[in-house]
Amino acid sequence: MSVEALWSIRFSALGSHVQGVVIFETNRIIGGDSDFYYMGEYQVNDGYLIGWLRVENYSASGSLITEGIKPEIFDVSGPIRKGSFQLTGTPRDGDGSKFPIKFRRLADLP
Repeated sequence: MSVEALWSIRFSALGSHVQGVVIFETNRIIGGDSDFYYMGEYQVNDGYLIGWLRVENYSASGSLITEGIKPEIFDVSGPIRKGSFQLTGTPRDGDGSKFPIKFRRLADLP
């Protein structure tokens, strides 16, 4: 199954939620929302995705789940599914805490 598509993304951690869109294409992740942009890389082997995601604030109003998780780069991993899937995010510079990152397929790429 190809993960290359437009997906909604939802970070849920410590009672805070961030939602946006991302494109998975040619082993890259690119996307954003009204306060953050997301960039990263991934590999898929036998239906299992492993990668990283950098989340950067470009507005003064954003607060990326800063109630305890402050790193900008997250390692992500988990099984992928056709219509939706959930990866586990782990802050690279954090205390080893993990949180879910949910994806829902919105459209195929042209």
